[in-house]
Amino acid sequence: MKFVAGIFLLLGLLSARALAVVGVQINQLQFSYPEPVRLAQVLAPVSGSSDWYWPASAIYQSDDDSAEQLRNQVLNQIVALKAQRDPSEASYQALSAIEEQVSLWTLATRVVRTINYDAARLDPKQNPMLDHGRYMIRIMPRPDSVHLAGAVMRAGSYAHKSQTSTPDYLASISKLEGAEHDFVYVVTPLGEVNRVGIAYWNGTYNQLMPGSQVIVPVFSSIFTPSLTQFNESLAQLAVHRVLP
Repeated sequence: MKFVAGIFLLLGLLSARALAVVGVQINQLQFSYPEPVRLAQVLAPVSGSSDWYWPASAIYQSDDDSAEQLRNQVLNQIVALKAQRDPSEASYQALSAIEEQVSLWTLATRVVRTINYDAARLDPKQNPMLDHGRYMIRIMPRPDSVHLAGAVMRAGSYAHKSQTSTPDYLASISKLEGAEHDFVYVVTPLGEVNRVGIAYWNGTYNQLMPGSQVIVPVFSSIFTPSLTQFNESLAQLAVHRVLP
């Protein structure tokens, strides 16, 4: 009887240990750890294999579906907003364009934190513990593009231009009639969301980091709070995009 109990105890311990495994995918490479592991240890095997641009690196929790839940919320918002409008309205057409874009986005739940091997090695505050679960880390050389989305004629990647402000980028981009004219949301490669003025009265010289996203909202006002809320949700969803 004691032998059987011992077997069950051993199996329980082995099962608990299996559940404690940390799985990490770095680009196309797979790693597995039997216990929670520090970021520096995870990045060490790949840190010197290329000239990585750490500001554009990102970590995602693969076994967390929060990003997909947020996508569903955004799509439901679009359905509700379109139901309140005539298909001929500019805002309806802008919402339809965004609906198509959002449906095609590749998403994963992003853990917003700095990914930098040298910083993680030297600063304990930048060397977080990866707890039980599955993670995806994307590291890359310096990007050469920025990504435009929202109420625009052609969403997609555009060549990054150094020393070019956000308003200057948008000057050559065709926006939809229902687009916001005064500001856009800029999602930096670090996962930060900034509201940036682009009109003559509020435009700021704000250089875009390579790999940034520019989200052009649907025009809203104090009389359309639901549209304002939607625009903010859209920008937050873009944080979780896995960019091409």
